[in-house]
Amino acid sequence: MKIFGSVPAFIAIALSTVLLPAPSGAQPSTNPPELARAAEAYGRGDTAAALKSVEELLARSPANPAALFQAAEYNFRMGDFAAARGRLENLVKLPSFPLEGMELLVAVAQAQNDRARRDEVLDRLRYEIGPAERPRIKTRSDIVRDRIPIPGGEIVAVEYFQRNGMDFTRYLFTPYDPRARPDLGILLRTDLITTNNWANTALLPDNKALFHLDLVEQETDGSKKTSIYQYYVGEPDYDTVRAKVMEILRGDAKPVAGEPGKLAGILKR
Repeated sequence: MKIFGSVPAFIAIALSTVLLPAPSGAQPSTNPPELARAAEAYGRGDTAAALKSVEELLARSPANPAALFQAAEYNFRMGDFAAARGRLENLVKLPSFPLEGMELLVAVAQAQNDRARRDEVLDRLRYEIGPAERPRIKTRSDIVRDRIPIPGGEIVAVEYFQRNGMDFTRYLFTPYDPRARPDLGILLRTDLITTNNWANTALLPDNKALFHLDLVEQETDGSKKTSIYQYYVGEPDYDTVRAKVMEILRGDAKPVAGEPGKLAGILKR
């Protein structure tokens, strides 16, 4: 299983599929050549060249939604959160913008430790998804809400909305494509069997579910290795979980069950 390099697959797809809205009554527009050149440069790992191309387009078309989104993505990847934030704040004021732009604004605000703005955008994002009429949005059951840089790539944090009975994942932190492998990485999840086991030993109050933070990785033989790092009585909030995940990534946390995996201590390597 390959860990992300310079361009996560699902992000590259988002960049390549963001199109300009066509004027009313007009034929659908195509992306200007600057965006195609930027996407090509980004795909080969030359983020600076990609940013240069898209900035050329913004110089003559500052309200271009696709260009604003791509410029924000490139600045974010280069660590210029202030520049990324500026592009995204302009983007979300437009009457039509890609949903991925709002997701990225959440990640940028998180990187800047601006939790107030992060939560404002999250609330709007959940509202946009809830009553959505566009098929691609209406079927979504998750959002990308955080992206944590690591050597050679990044950890993508996904928040899941849907619950399937008592067994479900709330958050996934993963260096893999979360759309392709939602079962690998660091997962906050709950299941009926573990909840009942704790309830039977009087360790769990009534009407509370037991959540556990697991590091799940694939072995060479295809099996999965799971290490449990934390139990939570009731569902913890995102910031509580993220703090523990950062401990795991820095190598400062030890599992309560199992052995540390490849992600444990990756920020120190």
